[in-house]
Amino acid sequence: MATLCPPDPKEPVPSVPPSACPTGPPPLRGPKGGHGCHLKKHIAAVFWKNDEMAKRRDRLIILASRSEARRRLLKQIGLRFRVEQARVHEDRRPSSRASDLVRRNALKKARAVAARHDSGVVIAADTVVRVGRTIIGKPKSIQEAVRTLRILSRQPQWVYTGIAVVDIDHRKEFTAHDKTKIFMCHLNDKQARNYLSKVSPLDKAGSFDIQGLGGVFIERVEGCFYNVVGLPLAKLARLLLKVGIDLF
Repeated sequence: MATLCPPDPKEPVPSVPPSACPTGPPPLRGPKGGHGCHLKKHIAAVFWKNDEMAKRRDRLIILASRSEARRRLLKQIGLRFRVEQARVHEDRRPSSRASDLVRRNALKKARAVAARHDSGVVIAADTVVRVGRTIIGKPKSIQEAVRTLRILSRQPQWVYTGIAVVDIDHRKEFTAHDKTKIFMCHLNDKQARNYLSKVSPLDKAGSFDIQGLGGVFIERVEGCFYNVVGLPLAKLARLLLKVGIDLF
C-alpha cells in the first residue's frame, strides 16, 4: 500500500500561475483569445437543442382515424394526440396489390386531415384482409360480416395495414406497410352470429377483433400482432423518427 510522505519544510513550494488553477470557468476573452466566442457558441447550441427538443415534444399530433383500437395503441406508446376523421373514399379495387392499396388509402386519409392544419404531424392507417385474390375490408352489414367470418375460417388469410405520416411543417410524407398471416378456427353460422351479437364488426377489417373476444378463434399468428389490430407499432416508430418524434 502506498504511503503519503509529508512535505519537506526546507523544499521551496513551486509557484503556480493563476490561469492554471481550476477555480472556475475560463475567463471570457475577446476575438484574439477566442474563448469568449467558443463559450457563447456552446451556450447558444445548448439553448437551441433544448428549444428544438421542446418543440418536438409539443408538436401537434393528429390521428386521422376513428378506430378505438388505434387510439389505444397510440396511448399505449405514450403519445399525446388529437383525433380527426378523414372522411375520404377508401379504394377497395380487387385489381390493386394489397400493399399498394393500403399505403395509398392511408396517405389519402393523412393528406385530407393535414390540409385542415398549418402545423403538426398526421398519422393515418388503413387495414384490409386478403384471401386468395379477394380483398376484404369492413363489412357493411351483420349478414356480410357472417359471410366474411365463414370465408376467413376456411383458409389462412393475410392482414395488410398501410400507415402514413405527414409532416405539415416541413412538407414531408412517409408511408410503410406490414402484413401478417392469420390462421383461424373453423366457424359455423351459429358461432359467427353469437360472436357478432357481442362484438360490433362494422368498424373492423375482416369483421373480427384479434385483441378482444375475436382472439378466441385465432389459432396462430405469423408476423406483427399489432398489424392485425390496425397499427404496426415498429413500422410507425421508424416513420415518426423521420419527422423528429423519438418515442424513447
